[in-house]
Amino acid sequence: MTDRLIVVGTILFAGLYLFATSKISSSIVGDVIGPKVFPNLLAIALILAALLLSAELIHTKGGSTEKKKELKEQGKYLLLVGAVGCWTLIYIVILEPLGYLISSTLYLLVLMSFFNRKKHRMNVMVSIMFTVGVYVFFTKVIGIALARGLLPF
Repeated sequence: MTDRLIVVGTILFAGLYLFATSKISSSIVGDVIGPKVFPNLLAIALILAALLLSAELIHTKGGSTEKKKELKEQGKYLLLVGAVGCWTLIYIVILEPLGYLISSTLYLLVLMSFFNRKKHRMNVMVSIMFTVGVYVFFTKVIGIALARGLLPF
């Protein structure tokens, strides 16, 4: 049941996303591809992912005792997805005030510490190195400014 809701929700979100991207104005001068291409590709990828999930649901349809066991564990997964979703909302809220480097490092560190327990040193190193790498790539290579927050750079 949850998978069906995810499929419907994803398709609805992708449809709304496509509608919103249709409102993006196209520049006459400048980029040949335009600002709509990436958002449209993302919406198409969302729809394809939902269709693949629905195909998997149709293919694995059945009611065995194994399926009942999966349903019990599904409650745990829903709780986990809800917790990750709440943590992501907190990340979105703290992104601007704290800045990209601090908030993203904290976000990744908490998630990695939960999913990759007992490897604290590795979690810290990966979260810092990934965040700094993405920051350098966006700010220095591509030239896109990210949220500064508390740090002066």
